[in-house]
This record gives sequence, C-alpha cells and structure tokens, in this order.
Amino acid sequence: MIPFLRLKYLCVCCIIILLLASFIRAQEITIGSKKFSESVVLGEITAHLLRKNAVTVEHKQRMGGTIIVWEAL
Repeated sequence: MIPFLRLKYLCVCCIIILLLASFIRAQEITIGSKKFSESVVLGEITAHLLRKNAVTVEHKQRMGGTIIVWEAL
C-alpha cells in the first residue's frame, strides 16, 4: 500500500510541475533541424504547430550533422 501512495504523490507532483511549466512562455523558440529531408519536415511541422498556437518560432534549417546540432544544444 505504501508504494502505491508514493506513486500517487509522485504522479500528483509531476502533474503540478507540468501545469506550472505550461504557464511559462518563452519570447521566442528556436527549432534547429539537420540537413536531412526528414529532419527539415519534422522541424517545419513543429514550427507550424507552435505558430498556430501563437508562439513566436524561428526554424533554422539544415544546420549540419549531429555534432553541430549537439553543440547548439
């Protein structure tokens, strides 16, 4: 019974953190995509969905390979 209560409280804490984080808005979100077609398409889809929800987005396309993207993070 005690592990169930711990799991219950952990879930409640996670929900509270997610709700609080949803109220914080960044002024601009930058999305970077690799130089592969699939990555660019996924970046554009993400940018479009964010713009549709009134978020300012900059999509930097075809940034390069994995090393360049990791350094950008």
